Amino acid sequence: MATCSNCGTELQPGQGFLVPSADKKAPAVHLCAGCAEKAEATFEEESRAPRVPQALLLGLLAAVVGCVLWYAIVVITNYELGIVAIAIGWLVGTAVMFGAGRKRGLILQIMAVLITLVALLFSEYLIVRHFAVKHLTEQGYTDPTAIQLQAIPLALQGKDLLAGAQTGTGKTAGLVLPMLQRLSTSASKKITGTKAVRALILAPTRELAAQVEESVRTYGKYAKLNSTVIFGGVGINPQISALKRGVDIVVATPGRLLDHANERNIDRRSVRYLILDEADRMLDMGYIRDIRRVLAMLPPNRQNLLFSGTFSEDIRGLANGLLRNPLTIEVAPRNAPTELVDHRVHLVSQGEKRAVLSHLLKSGPNAQTLVFTRTKHGANRLAEQLTHDGLQCAAIHGNKSQSARTRALEDFKEYKVQVLVATDIAARGLDITELPPVSYTHLTLPTIHSV
Repeated sequence: MATCSNCGTELQPGQGFLVPSADKKAPAVHLCAGCAEKAEATFEEESRAPRVPQALLLGLLAAVVGCVLWYAIVVITNYELGIVAIAIGWLVGTAVMFGAGRKRGLILQIMAVLITLVALLFSEYLIVRHFAVKHLTEQGYTDPTAIQLQAIPLALQGKDLLAGAQTGTGKTAGLVLPMLQRLSTSASKKITGTKAVRALILAPTRELAAQVEESVRTYGKYAKLNSTVIFGGVGINPQISALKRGVDIVVATPGRLLDHANERNIDRRSVRYLILDEADRMLDMGYIRDIRRVLAMLPPNRQNLLFSGTFSEDIRGLANGLLRNPLTIEVAPRNAPTELVDHRVHLVSQGEKRAVLSHLLKSGPNAQTLVFTRTKHGANRLAEQLTHDGLQCAAIHGNKSQSARTRALEDFKEYKVQVLVATDIAARGLDITELPPVSYTHLTLPTIHSV
């Protein structure tokens, strides 16, 4: 007499059901009517349940294929087509459905959406990285400088940084590149599409602010990020229009930034990155109060980068109030003279300085020369004298209109002007390639006593 393999009930001849075993190699089993009914219900329930592991595996495989295809299309065509993103979503969704045994459900839909988002963000990261490297190569960058080698990896990790390096060591690229990459791959803009300002860079002078913003546009040529520069001395309405259209990155001088903030022209709630460039120069110019006002109006949850040419005690004090558990990078001894400059001194009397300078400029290799003076009046007077001596000369200082300052600097960079006479407004941070001689005419002779 047979018995039920499940409950042990004795089965009369003709009673019970012969059910195949789950293990195909094992013999069939006898089940009573009750156990057979339960087994059938369990089988139906299991057949209806989606195969989640298989669905996840096929979804990830489809995401990898989609990432490779999108990356290849963008690299070849230089265009990001939105229809490709839609196609990746469809591909992942179809793969998840097939992996689940053609089942549908909320869990599977959520799984497909999450896999698609991860795939799109990773693809965007690869694309941004490819074009960033490509553009840097086009600009002549092959190896990072010391400050870039140390600062960029830490900045990409979201760390607060206090970085010090000499002028001409690539600080601007060191602060701009990681910011561009983090903004380009940030999920906040991709998901919400917000146009609020997400990064703020403060610079001490109008010229330096314009230069940094130009670097942002240059390095971010292939990134879908908008930037603008705001500073005083020019009309405010174009700046208001740019802010209303929506920008990701704002480069500003402290004073004009506060003007816009007071008029509610700038949305500061989404700022996640704050960079202070040439912070020691800003302190020297008396911007500490403005900087503190700027800090007070920004959200606390942000990454802070402070770049300075020197590490004075004032800079240390500012860093303590601004940075959270910062990492310190210093690629040169504190206040050391730059190793990139060959220093030469000509000891001449006060009345002979102009004549000696004119002689050196005329007898030299006809290269561009940047001349620093102590006063604005001295800059104008020296520029007039050098022009009278037959040299192509322009002056730049705080009393000049912003348009005149910008024009003089651009003419100098474009080799239309051989000599640029400036006050210390141009003494820090400006990037002027192929500039061999720099002259300081305000130096005074030491007193020499005869014996």
